[in-house]
Amino acid sequence: MAKLIKIEKFTDDDKNPTTPINSTYQYVTIFGEDDYIETEVLYSEDGWDIDTDKTSVLYYDDEIEDEEITATEDNPNREPAGSADGIGGQFASKDGGSGITLDRETLSKKVEPSKEMYELQTKVEDNVTDKIDNVIDDMGIGNKVKSVSMQGSFAKGTDLPSSGSDLDIFIVFRKGVSIDEKDSLGLEIGKKVLTPEFAESQGWTDFSVEEITATGKYAESYFKKDGVQMEVQIVPTNELSLKEINNKQYEDGTPIKEIGMTRTPHQTRYMKEALKGKEGEVRMLKQFMKDTHLYDSSMKSQGFSGYSAEVLVDYFDTFDGVIDFFANMKDGDMVDKNETFVPNQSNEKNKFHLIDPIDKNRDLITAFSPMKIGRTIKTAQYWQEHGESPYKIEDNGKPSKMPSTKMDSVTVSYQNTQGNEDTLVGQSRSSQISLIDKLETAGFGVRMEKESVNGINVDYPRSKMNNPFKEDGEAKITIGVDSLTIPPTYERELSPKANIERVKEGGKKVITRDGKNYSIETRKWTDVADAIEYYTKTDPKASGMKEGTKKDMANGVKISTKENDTFENMF
Repeated sequence: MAKLIKIEKFTDDDKNPTTPINSTYQYVTIFGEDDYIETEVLYSEDGWDIDTDKTSVLYYDDEIEDEEITATEDNPNREPAGSADGIGGQFASKDGGSGITLDRETLSKKVEPSKEMYELQTKVEDNVTDKIDNVIDDMGIGNKVKSVSMQGSFAKGTDLPSSGSDLDIFIVFRKGVSIDEKDSLGLEIGKKVLTPEFAESQGWTDFSVEEITATGKYAESYFKKDGVQMEVQIVPTNELSLKEINNKQYEDGTPIKEIGMTRTPHQTRYMKEALKGKEGEVRMLKQFMKDTHLYDSSMKSQGFSGYSAEVLVDYFDTFDGVIDFFANMKDGDMVDKNETFVPNQSNEKNKFHLIDPIDKNRDLITAFSPMKIGRTIKTAQYWQEHGESPYKIEDNGKPSKMPSTKMDSVTVSYQNTQGNEDTLVGQSRSSQISLIDKLETAGFGVRMEKESVNGINVDYPRSKMNNPFKEDGEAKITIGVDSLTIPPTYERELSPKANIERVKEGGKKVITRDGKNYSIETRKWTDVADAIEYYTKTDPKASGMKEGTKKDMANGVKISTKENDTFENMF
């Protein structure tokens, strides 16, 4: 009988299972004599070049087997959700192994809902919700809880069939329950519900549960039910009225420090009514965004969220209406159903505005990168012109990779303490721009791509960020540079009226070439890591970074460099 000797598991930046070539982390578990287990976690920004479409590889003493992991909508790098019983959606493919071209007919069929998956999800939802109600009664805190209900895309009927196993159950605590008490009680409820004993009673297999820290704390579990990979989150939030959310203060006038997920129940209630009959249009738009590299609102991807897709269909009614808007979009266009939003200093640089219909202050495009705006416009134009996506869908269900550029990079990592993701996004983007300006001034060539799209000037440096809310709080800012090191001196052209002798008296050498005079200047740094260290450690006040970023960096930063890092192109 073959003996298992090693397991390699691969995940993306957010610790979600993905294929080796697309992975960031590799978890290597070695089984030695007497079942002794040695585990090592490896990191790679480029992924591991292992020839498999599976997310885990099992090594035996005389054979190798693969273990398949299934997909969820919010974890798009996983394999498609499905089982031997046919539950769950399947990505389209064709013979020959060359993938398919995504056109409207293919897209429409791809997002058709699965009755079997819906029934499975509903059963899990009902059983978990009943368990939550029982735990709340046992804890004697029923007077503190206003409601327990399903939220997110499943509740709205806009979840994708290939990834509809992500269930978000919200516990709304009544007014008077503090944010800290909400987090504490919500996490306690989640841990008492999502137990191995409960999982066993439900027929769940491969069960695991963990504590997640984002704008609050909550319990999240992964498991398989009838062969389908599923995810359940039990999320606590506080009760706020729409008036309080829009005014950013409680009824007594006290400012609200945290809004975040308190919007979610209002958003679900609004969209369930507004999107009646339009759910299929939303699913098509979500899938289109995923297959054209426009989806994922994390700081790393800076694209569309599932909710923003719903807001777009609510406004334009159809998938085609949304495509037409972006194909013809102009700088400063506004999508605001209530027509109440006023751009302010923090978002006036956005190329367009997409306003949350239940919160007049919230622009959903705050985290969008200029490059993603340009890509959205060009992709919509390509679809209108050719009737299909510019990207093939490979046989593994994933869109073909974006064209990319290789260049050296420097990364600064630090621990994030911001409780609000939108706040962190704004601070990090601003601080990133400040560091880019300082590196350019210091002589390090920071590549800047420039292109005009629909009259919109899209300027984007080769830079990227991660999402620390999904990565143990560690924020990362990465900047691409022409070279990690530069010469210690450079030539600066002098004005024709410059006093050459005075320049020489100042200790600088002057050379003449082609009738022009140049002074030989000495650089402050020749290594890009030293420049970043100065502005993040030695003298952060001179960096121009946001105060929140500087405060976080004061607790410690890590600086690293990489040769031939990968940066996506716009299109």
